[in-house]
Amino acid sequence: MLNWFKAEKRRDFLRGCFETDASGVPTELKGAAAYAQARLAMVDPDLFLQQMIAAALGDRFVWQGVSRALRDGMVDFARRRSPFYQDRLGKVGRRFEDIPLLSKSEIRDAGATMLAQGIPQTRYYAYQTSGSSGDPMPFFVDRAWGGLVEASRKFFELLHRVPSGLPMVCVQTLVPDLPNVYPVLATGLTDSYIAEQVSKWDAWPEYWIRGYSSSIEQIAAVVERLGLMASPACVVTHADMLTDVGRELIARVFIL
Repeated sequence: MLNWFKAEKRRDFLRGCFETDASGVPTELKGAAAYAQARLAMVDPDLFLQQMIAAALGDRFVWQGVSRALRDGMVDFARRRSPFYQDRLGKVGRRFEDIPLLSKSEIRDAGATMLAQGIPQTRYYAYQTSGSSGDPMPFFVDRAWGGLVEASRKFFELLHRVPSGLPMVCVQTLVPDLPNVYPVLATGLTDSYIAEQVSKWDAWPEYWIRGYSSSIEQIAAVVERLGLMASPACVVTHADMLTDVGRELIARVFIL
């Protein structure tokens, strides 16, 4: 199970990551997807996965120490740079445990005071959650974050063998306007809307689904209840936590 990629496959990945000159000599990377492929190709998957398993089953205190230090570092940064957290944490609050409980209404009222000082307005933009548990929650996203997330997403899609080049059904509140990406809005997932969308997917030879865990679980429940047919090559969930019940439902309905 651990031996997912052979050396030949890794070399193929590397060849596809670079622009080449007339003689076939690599010249430059082809963007975020290429960076992810190159990174994957340079990793020994057996060793990489063994390290992941060792981290999960071995000495967890080492990883917990690193994770908590990074977590508390972010809290201290917020205390020093964000007007909102300067007021909430004062001069002594530096740990995650020091953050007071916040309600959604408090976060909405705080608005831009939660942002770190000194960041130009061109650096961030407004976004919002799906609203699956109530009203959508507005927040701000760092524009530089997008490229890092895209490269990370590509890396893990390659690592887990998500088929490339297939149409992607993207189930989110805001769907990126990208080639080969078919939007399905996570808000307003009625039975009729889901049935309409599934009928369109069925016309494609192959496709895969990516989106909010709870929204995809809701789609799977409707597909099963209405007796619809949907056979994606794979399903990738993110954002809210995928429960065991949701995982079993999605696997059963989409025959994964």
